[in-house]
Amino acid sequence: MQTKLQARPTEHELKGLTSDEQKELISRYRRDYQRRWREERHKNPKLQALDKALDLLRYNKKMKDPEGYKKIQESRLKSDAKRDKVQRSAERLVRYHETKTPEKQKEISRKSRLKKYNLTGEELDALKVKQNNKCAICGKEETLVKREQVCELSIDHDHKTGKERGLLCNNYNRAMGMFGDDKKILSKAVEYLAEDRE
Repeated sequence: MQTKLQARPTEHELKGLTSDEQKELISRYRRDYQRRWREERHKNPKLQALDKALDLLRYNKKMKDPEGYKKIQESRLKSDAKRDKVQRSAERLVRYHETKTPEKQKEISRKSRLKKYNLTGEELDALKVKQNNKCAICGKEETLVKREQVCELSIDHDHKTGKERGLLCNNYNRAMGMFGDDKKILSKAVEYLAEDRE
């Protein structure tokens, strides 16, 4: 009795597997399906006769209408190129999702910050040691959480010169930005808080 070719695993086989394991199993099934399909095709006399007839038909078309045959071949090449483009896009998507791990995201974020403020890793680490990894204003550690991880202290910098001034927590880094680094406005804010309103 001829077994039915199965192109993909059943839901029962996929159950309990991780996303990567499911993709690998589906890919293995497809490869096996294509291999067995070619083997079965070579064993079937009717399909072999059909292949020969199709080859003869293509040959006759090539002889009778060379330009038409050439267009067909060009269309096939474009189709292959499109398939390769889709394959490359899929590979880029896989690489993108590989960077979505918390550790990889943290590494990417660090490199981006260093490049933005023209700092080296050693200089940033020295700032952390100098401030004991605490905010230069409130003296507390960062509490902002993103992607289930505590963020690093923000790099505060002079918006005119671009030079870094120190490390601040998210709250006070945003506050400094709201005040526009204006000492007069900050002084007025201090005076405002110092007023006795009783």
